Amino acid sequence: MACCAGDLVEKQSDLSGSPWTTSALCLKGLSIVRRNSEHHHFDLMGTAGVITDAAGAILSNNLYDSFGVQRFASGTAATPWRWAQAEEEGLVRAGDSDYLPGRGLHLQQRQQTPGGRDCEKEYQDCVRRAAAAHVIAVGACKSILLWAKANCPRLQPPKLMLACFAAAGAAWALCVGAALESYRRALANCDRRREECYRQQQ
Repeated sequence: MACCAGDLVEKQSDLSGSPWTTSALCLKGLSIVRRNSEHHHFDLMGTAGVITDAAGAILSNNLYDSFGVQRFASGTAATPWRWAQAEEEGLVRAGDSDYLPGRGLHLQQRQQTPGGRDCEKEYQDCVRRAAAAHVIAVGACKSILLWAKANCPRLQPPKLMLACFAAAGAAWALCVGAALESYRRALANCDRRREECYRQQQ
């Protein structure tokens, strides 16, 4: 999902003749869509892997590998911008290779290296560590908003208080953006390590 600040992403109506209401807008500078009271954070594949509330608390976290296979999930918040359920079923053993349901892809056969390494298990462990680090990083960003909530109301005049909240909001957005970028780099590193592991088998 790539959009500019204020881009309309979604409108809803109950089709009873009532007017259509805007339910999702893209926020400024980041691949984040505000849908009702939730913030949907998009990865490079255009998947809303992380959903937070306005305060930065993680409501749902669904992380996928390069083939769209779900590797980590937590929370129950839903989004229309994720892989279809058929593609979240994971790899299935089919003869001498792994098969990805919903995509018709036969992947490289899972093997162990002569040294006993299981490339796919190492990859899954790497993705789990990246996901855990990402959850911690986004949680740390929430401290910015908590600080603002505790300190900004004390400032006078009101313009100074509003400026404080605005600065805190901008800092929070930068913090979450940095956390997402760090997570993307970690996943890319996991992909790279998996490729190196399989190359060592040949």
